[in-house]
Amino acid sequence: MKKSAQATASPLWDRNKASPSGRCLRGLSGCLLRAGLSFGLASLLLVCVCGACVVLTACDQRKVANAPVDEEAPLVAEIEADNSVAARKKLAAFRHQQAAEVLADPSALANQSTVELATSKAVSATLLDPDDALHWLLRGALYNRLSVWDERASVMAEAALNRAVELNPNLAEAWLELAVLHLVNLREQNALNAFERAIEESPALASPTVVGQMCAIYALAGESERGRDFLQEAAARTPDAPALAVGLAILLMDAGDSEGAVNQAESVVALEPVGTPEHEYAAKLLEEWKAGKP
Repeated sequence: MKKSAQATASPLWDRNKASPSGRCLRGLSGCLLRAGLSFGLASLLLVCVCGACVVLTACDQRKVANAPVDEEAPLVAEIEADNSVAARKKLAAFRHQQAAEVLADPSALANQSTVELATSKAVSATLLDPDDALHWLLRGALYNRLSVWDERASVMAEAALNRAVELNPNLAEAWLELAVLHLVNLREQNALNAFERAIEESPALASPTVVGQMCAIYALAGESERGRDFLQEAAARTPDAPALAVGLAILLMDAGDSEGAVNQAESVVALEPVGTPEHEYAAKLLEEWKAGKP
């Protein structure tokens, strides 16, 4: 059955409208619905795009140095000649590269048959070189995109991504892709666990989009205290990830600590260049709070 990011996002918001833990969504920061677009929170599709970028960054390691650009026949012939591990790895890397190129092309990702072909290439890479976590990450990411047209692909995406983190528990990009999958399927606790693990493994993944979705789940799930603790620790470890400070400000205000929230937001405004998403969003928060909005 065909689904869209918008369709999957709606139930998460709607079924929590009456929850006290959802008040930050509707009110004081306006954070996740009204002004959320500027901080990357309006659609799960934005997280999917973010996920594609980091998957491609990770998978860039598998580019083929000496493979023909336009054909794989020589690589297949090499396997037919000796079927060595080295030959299989080389063909796997070539097919991985072909699949990753589709993931990098938004117009290609809009075409079901193109995504299906790319997914088959990624599956082939995992069969040829089954111990490479990056092949499994790419396979899972493409199945994740394919689930837009066929929800059954989500199950295969989850299995592939779980295999990726089994092979390499420190692969932050796979944890982030798992978080996207859980979020789209409304498994908020699983999504939080995966988001947190991704940031622990690679603080550079703490983008406004990712931190914003985490704040939404923390608030909706009644996990604001957990969120404050995690973001505070992460921000202390990674001062060059200002999105963490913005997220912390949102959750502090949600907990009634207006002084702490304002201090966090003011520090972001002071330190981040004008025009950056973090600066602009923190400035909007301060403006709203000082105007006394609920």
